[in-house]
Amino acid sequence: MKEERETNKHEEGVVKQLKSFMVIAIVTCFWAICAIPAQAEIVYNTKLLLHGTKQVSETSKFGISGWLIIPNPGAKVTVAVAGPKYCGNNWWIEFNAGAFIKENKGEGMIDIRFSYDKKDPVHIWSNIEYFMDSQNWYTYLDANYRLGQICLLGAETENMHFKDAVDDYGYGPRLVLPFKDGQFVLIGSYQFHSGPNQIWARAVLNF
Repeated sequence: MKEERETNKHEEGVVKQLKSFMVIAIVTCFWAICAIPAQAEIVYNTKLLLHGTKQVSETSKFGISGWLIIPNPGAKVTVAVAGPKYCGNNWWIEFNAGAFIKENKGEGMIDIRFSYDKKDPVHIWSNIEYFMDSQNWYTYLDANYRLGQICLLGAETENMHFKDAVDDYGYGPRLVLPFKDGQFVLIGSYQFHSGPNQIWARAVLNF
């Protein structure tokens, strides 16, 4: 038993070291790209996502969820939505409503989020948003492959569908680093667009 505990501690230590190395590697690559003049057309973005969930009871599959999302803090944009959540066997879906707030002006929106983790090591996530005033749509989908306890590698597509403008489509690879059983997640992605390509650094806090 003692040897087994020591082995588990050693494995956990190795995993933590690998994650630390990968975080350093991602940051290094990010700043290396920033330093290349040829990459002047790349747009750099950040996004903070706070996600809270409360089940009706310990045995119930129903609950309430809420999101507070802050993309590019200097842009003065906030998304705040909440609504009912249904949890299946390694999958869940949320039907949220709330507001897209930009420079203290709000627009009502409908927000649907879906997570599918039933066929491990494959993980799928999707998000659809509808903006009531502008009648624009936002769609997002990613698919990932879990590499043990270290990380997930995958691809994503993030798109804006405008009523009175040309749609914007983005797609590209992504790297996911989960910490504390997914309570805290770091995500890095590179998106190809018809206009300037984009680099995204996201942090997700689930509670």
